[in-house]
Amino acid sequence: MRVSVLTISDSVAAEKAEDRSGPSVIARCRELGWTIASSAVCADDRAAIDALRAQVRQEVDAAVAWADERPYPDPATLLGGVYDGE
Repeated sequence: MRVSVLTISDSVAAEKAEDRSGPSVIARCRELGWTIASSAVCADDRAAIDALRAQVRQEVDAAVAWADERPYPDPATLLGGVYDGE
């Protein structure tokens, strides 16, 4: 699984506080074997949050479109030739 982690904090975005939650979430995701696609810090500003969400959504949509263009492998190939289609 690929994930994006967004920390929403005015003080962290202004570099007045350390981001502890973002790195903790990233560490847990990695423990689960997930790939961190991106991480960001954003002030608690609705327009900025919406812009980052839109950017991530575009990246997800592009990845899904890319995967949908790929042909599905033949099950017999995946199973070493033992699949007879039934």
